[in-house]
Amino acid sequence: TLAGVSLCRVFCNLIASEKLSVDALSTVEEQELASFLKDRLRQSVDYLCQWIGSADASLETTAVTLLMRLVKEQATQFSQHAEYSFWG
Repeated sequence: TLAGVSLCRVFCNLIASEKLSVDALSTVEEQELASFLKDRLRQSVDYLCQWIGSADASLETTAVTLLMRLVKEQATQFSQHAEYSFWG
């Protein structure tokens, strides 16, 4: 659970700082890093989704809360940048 919370914080900060966005001026290294981070974000979201339906209600609640934080952060970026897309 603590790892999930920590990853959520990291990804929210990365999204807010636009580290997952690339543009035409981005270097190849920046594009590769953004792609790697987006893959890790997708993987983290998949793990959180697996927690939903758990017999442990606190684990399920935590998963939904973390997913909603990620959605909120991505929605903020999406509204600011037309080229931004959810989950990569």
